[in-house]
Amino acid sequence: MSNGNSRRSDLNFSPPLWEAYRIWLRVLAEKKQAECRDAGRPFDPKIMEKIEVSGPKRNWESLYEAEQRLAHYLSIEEIEAEFARRAEEARHLGVKSVDALEEQFNKEKGAEFRRTIFVALLDDVHFRYIKRTLDRKTRREAGSLLNAIGVVMLVLTLAGAIALAFPDGRTFLQVHHAAVVMFMGVLGAFLSRMISFQGSMLAIDYDDLRNGYSGWTILVRLIVGSFCAIIFYFLIVGNLVSGDLFPKPEKDRSANSASLSFPDVNFAKLMIWSTLAGFSERLVPERLTKLDAVVAEAKGTKVGAA
Repeated sequence: MSNGNSRRSDLNFSPPLWEAYRIWLRVLAEKKQAECRDAGRPFDPKIMEKIEVSGPKRNWESLYEAEQRLAHYLSIEEIEAEFARRAEEARHLGVKSVDALEEQFNKEKGAEFRRTIFVALLDDVHFRYIKRTLDRKTRREAGSLLNAIGVVMLVLTLAGAIALAFPDGRTFLQVHHAAVVMFMGVLGAFLSRMISFQGSMLAIDYDDLRNGYSGWTILVRLIVGSFCAIIFYFLIVGNLVSGDLFPKPEKDRSANSASLSFPDVNFAKLMIWSTLAGFSERLVPERLTKLDAVVAEAKGTKVGAA
């Protein structure tokens, strides 16, 4: 068998992290239990109960509790060694309290107080592991929701792209371009959320996920995107924004009506700006703020003239 196959075989027979952690705790607990028996001291029965948990109750929290209970049976030398190891682990996990606890641990000479500081560090490390598990679960839920919305958006976008390939479909979309504008605003808002999630996926935590990527929050963001797109659409129609980058709406002279007909280039520009209006949370508010300043200045000029 090759070395690569041997390594894979070893990995297959290696116990999972949970089982390895439990084995280490069991060995330590049995050692401390024997020491207590030899010294005639009682040993906390809940320690072995938490270590031997199995079936549906198998979880990390029970082992964390067992380790915290075991800390009260460690010698001061064992606590010093474990504190050094756990402090490095805490830094790797990003536990913020580790420096303050380490400073206090090194300063304090009393054995029991150092034990208390060690238990506090254990508690913070365990909490960080539990929170990391919760973050990962919530991240998967948020990712699944975004993926589900993305599939719907992809199907609708693909349907619109196919419609553009046919004259009747292209005419239908251009005639109903106001509705298409709102859809593109929703698409832009969705892209904003998706790109933000992908860019910060590994760093974002539970609170940010619940605040920024819950179903209700995403729905609100999509609605805002559609509103921003339609508002920007009317800014274009009203000639309040203009230039070569923007579409140029024209009246449909053949129908002698106020409906707007967009040539292909103008239609494409409108779709792009609708998407940007939904994507950017600042584009429409900044434009409206500038218009408000213009209106205020005009009012001031009229009052001064009067």
